[in-house]
Amino acid sequence: MLIPFLFILAAVPALTQARVLVGGVRAAALAEARGGSFSSQLIRRSRVSTPGPYEPYPSQPGPHPPYGYPAVPLSYLQGGPVGFGEAVKQAFSHGFVYRGRASRSAYWWWVLFEAIAGIVLELLVVIPAAAHSSAAVALVVVVISIAFIYLALVGLALTIRRLHDIDRSGWWVLIGLVPFVGGIVLLVFSLLEGTPGPNRFQP
Repeated sequence: MLIPFLFILAAVPALTQARVLVGGVRAAALAEARGGSFSSQLIRRSRVSTPGPYEPYPSQPGPHPPYGYPAVPLSYLQGGPVGFGEAVKQAFSHGFVYRGRASRSAYWWWVLFEAIAGIVLELLVVIPAAAHSSAAVALVVVVISIAFIYLALVGLALTIRRLHDIDRSGWWVLIGLVPFVGGIVLLVFSLLEGTPGPNRFQP
C-alpha cells in the first residue's frame, strides 16, 4: 500500500509540469494562428501600457495641435503678425476688403508707412512751387489728392479689420466722428491685443 501511494506523490509534480507545457504550446499555437510569434505578442502587450509618471499621454483630437507639433501660423486676414514690408504689401492687396482681422503689427506698420508717404507727397508740392509753375502745381495737387484719398480708404478698411481683431464690429469706426473723444477711443482700440483664437470675424 505504501509503494503505490509514493508513486502517486511522485507523479503529481510531473503532471503539473506537463499541463503547464501543454498550456504554453497551445498559447504559442494560437499566437501563430493570429499572426506573429507568442513572444512578439508579449512584447506588444508590454508596450501598450499606461504611461508612467514621466511619460506624456498620447495626443487627443481637438482644436489644438498635437503634442510636439508646432501650431499652424495665422494668415494676414486671420490676424497673424507681419513685418513692415509684408504689412504694406498686404494692406494694398486687401485695400477694399472689410472682412477678416488685422493684427496690431499689420495696423501700426501701415500707420508708419502712411505717415512717411504723406510727408513725401507734401514735399512733391514744394518742387513745382519753387519753380513757379502754376500748371505743374495744379497737376501735382490733383495727383496727391487722389493718392491721399486712396491711402485713406485703405486705412479705413484696415481700421475695420483691426476692430474685428478685438472682436468688435466695424461700425465702431464711426465713433471717430465724435470730436476729440472718438479719436482717443479708436486709439485705445487699436492698441488692444487681438482675441486669442478664432472669433466671429474669423475668415
